[in-house]
Amino acid sequence: MTTDKARHLQENWKAKKGNTVCLHRRVVDTLVSQGMANSQLLVCLECGAIIPDPAMKRDQNNLAKEARPTLAFVS
Repeated sequence: MTTDKARHLQENWKAKKGNTVCLHRRVVDTLVSQGMANSQLLVCLECGAIIPDPAMKRDQNNLAKEARPTLAFVS
């Protein structure tokens, strides 16, 4: 999904739903940049909101945990 398509979804949502809050729980798509690279962002296909990909954050947290040095105590 591109930002132009996301903007179109946002305009349709605003026209139909007004200020109704979307919970972004139904269907999402990956937002791609002009160069077709993964932006680590998702687009809600219902309202067009652009949100951070929670899976990417979870993966980054797991990598950070693995990179931490472990302490070994020798007695």
